[in-house]
Amino acid sequence: MSSDEFLGDRKKALEDSFFAKENERLLKRMRDEKAKLAAKDALAEASRIQDDAVLDACDGAVAIPMRGFIPSYNLQAAMGIVVGEQLRQQQQAAGRSPGPAGRSLGPAGRSPAPRSEA
Repeated sequence: MSSDEFLGDRKKALEDSFFAKENERLLKRMRDEKAKLAAKDALAEASRIQDDAVLDACDGAVAIPMRGFIPSYNLQAAMGIVVGEQLRQQQQAAGRSPGPAGRSLGPAGRSPAPRSEA
């Protein structure tokens, strides 16, 4: 095998490798775009929002489980529910349980020691 044949074979192998990697990168990009579009369509259907600018600005939707039919929550009430649940999950992950009136209890289920005023 001459050096020209070897170089030609090596060039072809490198090109094949490059294009295989490029194809994988482009396929991943297409899959990501398709998933993003499907999520946007699902959000539009669930929220009945049709404005593309609003849908593009959204990261997603949050469902608040409710009993019976409740037509809507206002934003303030919905955010209170979401933030309260997030705090509950963070306290649970830290090994604390929520105490009365939303105050967290210490690791042993006791209220933290009161702060002394100096």
